[in-house]
Amino acid sequence: MARDGNDEDVAQGALKRIREKDYAGPYDNPLLLGIAINGAKRTIGAWAVGKKSEP
Repeated sequence: MARDGNDEDVAQGALKRIREKDYAGPYDNPLLLGIAINGAKRTIGAWAVGKKSEP
């Protein structure tokens, strides 16, 4: 949940945690998606897309 207008940071952080915890480990070529929910607006504030091997 993003607060104080930092939606992009939250989405990137979610993507980073997905990689750190290796949630995509069992899959060959997954598409990872980090989503930040804006609590004030009650909408998706930002999202980040990546692959398992990207930094």
